[in-house]
This record gives sequence, C-alpha cells and structure tokens, in this order.
Amino acid sequence: MFIRVMGQFRMTGAGGSDITPGGKKAQALMAMLACSPEFQRTRSWLQDRLWSQSDGERASASLRQTLTAIRRDLGDLADVITATRQSVSLDQDRVQTDWSKDAIPGEGEEFLEGLDIPDPAFAEWQRVMRGGHAVIKAQDSSPASRVARFGAGRWKVALLSGPDSVSTSYHLECEFIDLVSRNLNENGEIELLYDVPQNPDENVFAVDVNAFNVDDNRIGLRISARHAVENRVFWSETASSTDRSGPIEQSLDLLNLAFRLQTSVHKEIMVLTGGGTDGLFPPVLLGTAIPQIFSFKPGEVQRASQLLDECLDERNAATFWGWQAQIAVINLIERFTDAPEACIEKGKALAAKAVEADPMNSMVLSTAANAQMLLDWDISAGAELASLAIRVNPSNPFGWWSYANAALYSDQPDKSLKAAQIASKLSAKSPLQFWCDFQVGLAALNAGDLKLAVRSLEISAALSPRFRPPRRYLLALYSHLGQVENANRALQQLLKLEPGFTVDGFLNDPEYPISLAKRAKIIDNRFFTRLTDES
Repeated sequence: MFIRVMGQFRMTGAGGSDITPGGKKAQALMAMLACSPEFQRTRSWLQDRLWSQSDGERASASLRQTLTAIRRDLGDLADVITATRQSVSLDQDRVQTDWSKDAIPGEGEEFLEGLDIPDPAFAEWQRVMRGGHAVIKAQDSSPASRVARFGAGRWKVALLSGPDSVSTSYHLECEFIDLVSRNLNENGEIELLYDVPQNPDENVFAVDVNAFNVDDNRIGLRISARHAVENRVFWSETASSTDRSGPIEQSLDLLNLAFRLQTSVHKEIMVLTGGGTDGLFPPVLLGTAIPQIFSFKPGEVQRASQLLDECLDERNAATFWGWQAQIAVINLIERFTDAPEACIEKGKALAAKAVEADPMNSMVLSTAANAQMLLDWDISAGAELASLAIRVNPSNPFGWWSYANAALYSDQPDKSLKAAQIASKLSAKSPLQFWCDFQVGLAALNAGDLKLAVRSLEISAALSPRFRPPRRYLLALYSHLGQVENANRALQQLLKLEPGFTVDGFLNDPEYPISLAKRAKIIDNRFFTRLTDES
C-alpha cells in the first residue's frame, strides 16, 4: 500500500488501484499515521486532533467508527491497520509513503492539498506540517541562508509574566518562570531572556505566563508560546489545579505543564530548521538525540552518541556527558555492545565527569544516578544522586524515574511506585511517557500489584513498538497469570525484535535482564514448555 500526502491525498494498492477511504476524517487519520514515527499514534493523540471539540467518550466513539469505516473501505487490506486499547498503527512492512521531514514537494504541491477538516486542532497540525516544508523547500536552503533568516547562534526564549499580576498571582507566575528556566538551562542549548528584544530575530520565542483566579482556593496558569516576530502562537495550555497556599512543587499539573512547554519549544525549533544543525544550533537533546537514544535501535543509539560528541561545548558539556553515560547503560542492558566491561568503565567515567562539571543539574544527577546503580550496582550512591535530582528540579521526570529506580533496588516498593507514578504524570503527553510507564510497571510488579504492572507495561509497549524490556516482563507476567494467547504474542514479538532470543535463555541465562521477574518468582518453567509446544 502506498499513501500519498504531498499534493492531494491518495492511497493506492497493488497495481496502482485507488483504495482511498471515502470519508475526510478517515483520510486525515491515515495521513496522520503515515507521517508519524513508526507509523503509530496513541488513540488520545488522534482524538485530540480530529475530535478536539468533543468530550472524551464521544471522541473515542468517533475514532472507533472511523476505524471501522477505514477497514470496510480497505477490504482485503483491512489488516494493514491495527488498533489496541492505547494506540493505532500501520504495518511498517506493508505501507510506504512519500512523507519525509526532508522531502522537497514538487512544483505547486502542498501537504494534504484540499483536505480541510473542520477541527482547529487538525488545522493547527496541518499548518505546522506545511510550515516545516515551507522552510525546507526554500530556494536557497544553504546554512548561510538559514542563518540569515533565523539569526546566528542559539535560539532564545523570553519568559514573560502577566502585566497586571499582583500578590499571589504574580508570585505563582514567577515560580513557574523559575521552573521553566531550570528546565531549559539544564540542557545548555537555549539562551533565556526576560524581555523580548526591540528588533528580535526569527530565532526568538516569547512565552507568556498569566495567572488567573479559578475560585477562592485555587489559581490557574495560562501559558502560551509564540514567535516573537510574527506573534504566532504555536503552543498554548491551561492548568487550574494549584492550591493558593501550596508551593508549585506540590502541583503535578504545573510541573507537567513546565516539562511539556520545554518539549513543545524543542519541537517547534526542529520543525523550523528541518532538524539540521549547520549554523543554527537547534537543540540536540530533546530535538534529536533523546528520540534516537530511546528508539532502542543500535544504529540510532550510536548516531545519538556521535551527535552528542559533535555538538558538545562548554555550555552543555555536563548534560551531554550524562547522556553518554545513559547510553552506556542502554548499550549494556540491551546487549548492544560486544565489550561489556569497557562499556561499564566508560559509562562510570562519563557519569563522574558530568557530576564534577555541574553537580546541581537534575538531568546530570539523574543520568549519573542510573549509571551508579546499573553499571556499578552502587545503589546507595545512586539513591543519593537521585534524591538530589528531584530536589534540584521536581519537574524533571528523569529525576523521578531514577529515584524510583533507586527505591526499586533498595527494596522500598511503596516509595518506588509513588515516584514512578509521579514520573509518569510529569511525562504524560510527551515522547517520554513510554519510558516512565515502563518504570511504573516494574515498581508495581515489585509492590505485588500485578494488575497495575500488566496495564502499565502494556501501555509502554504500545507507545514504543520496538522497546523490548516491557515485552520481556509481560511474557513473564502472562505466563504467571496463565494467559497463553497473550504470552505467545509477547514471545513472537521478542523473537522478531531481539536477535538471538530463545526461551531457554529467557529462563536460564542469569544475565538476561529480567531480574525483577525472577525476584518476584513469576516465571513458571512448566508454562513455557506448554507455550512452546502449542506455538
């Protein structure tokens, strides 16, 4: 199947036969999947963009109806689209598309030309996608011309409080601005301003932070991020759950809002620059390196490591060294390295170097904590670093992730589960949600809550189709619960995703990374004999 999104939307099957769905929203849904990483999106993401003005129940029903209509229109090809409780995806082996962030449209072509959906969220997504191509397809796309347009050096973000704020409201705005400043400063890639320059370049964003009264006990925040030159808003959200008397660190909604603002700024920069690094210095971490690291593909992880080396300077050195230590952890656990001892020593040295360079950076502290625990098995040292990370910046989900990990291996199940759930809450609706939901699954398993463990691990697996760890633990859990069909599905996924995987290694290799499943005694050898016989 081929899906065409440049110009008029069209889907073709074998021999070029037209199999385009008849409904506009069906076409839009297929286009959005075709333009998504791994051809996959969560149900909530699709609902938020195609039925943003409907409540959750109606949006969910509309999505189900649209999927049914698509399958009906596709006929024999209906199984190319798969839907679970959490996500919708296309078969990567059977679908091709002309979409690429680096694609150059043909003469007169426009992204999804003529596909107009009466939903503001879809229109905004379409505008952003078209805007990304507008930058790429410019006649002169050389580094010099891009620097001329966006300005040389780093991108800049001006953090602005409301003009009429007083007393408690103004105090909350200042607290939020301080929180966002910590998030952006920790990466060392964006310059912070506290006023918009008189004649700003196009590489300047403005973030407006405005407090408002919800009721006598609560204050809300309305945040919008815009281009300083055009005044065009590219991200806007509202949170209204903070208690007037409590510090901002006690509101998970506001901590999550700060993290998602940071993520949205990085995404917008990557759209504008097409992901390039020449001259413009777009953010490397959230924009490029971290998605590659958490792709869990050996080649992508290696490219992320090279990119961190190439873009390292004195402003981001500590954070980049910390992420190189995290890469060492992933290479070891995922068995991407043929020299495990050298990998361990390199990761430990990088973690120590990072902490020495910037000991009050929560990103550095959390990555170093993971290295201490998973490379050196020094749980107490890792726990101290993780504890400091969440005190330095409570809105960093990585800090809570490492804190949950420390508690997990310190036999503190309740503390581990609580911290993991905070990390999941902070990372909600961000590319890191799958990573934090995986940690919730492990913590729940350790706490004996098998129902929560299965649900969290299933969400993690659905959000990241190539992420193997949740599938390993799901295989163990399904076997313990006697769920033959689910266990066989997890087994088939591991056989496909993990080179050299065997049931014997899963059961008997002491180095196979399912130590928590073995500690919980949920692996039943007799079940696996039955499973392999039936499959």
